Amino acid sequence: AGEVVMISVAFLIVLFSLQRFGTSKVGLAVGPALFIWFCCLSGIGIYNIMQYGTEVLRAFNPIYIYYYFERNPTQAWMSLGGCLLCATG
Repeated sequence: AGEVVMISVAFLIVLFSLQRFGTSKVGLAVGPALFIWFCCLSGIGIYNIMQYGTEVLRAFNPIYIYYYFERNPTQAWMSLGGCLLCATG
């Protein structure tokens, strides 16, 4: 796990040091790598949905969040706060 952290830190240092050249040039350099990354993620997701079934897609039904809040109101609000913090960074 320590190696992964060091690689991430090194990548961030390089990314921020290149930022002085302008975000458009950094975007041109990082954009293709992100495109490949998101294509791999979607491919893995599609493979797993086809391999293990489509039941996971039921999570998009908003009635489940209602049931969750009904069963555990305090825990549900804490979970929602955690999701909000993750989404906003």
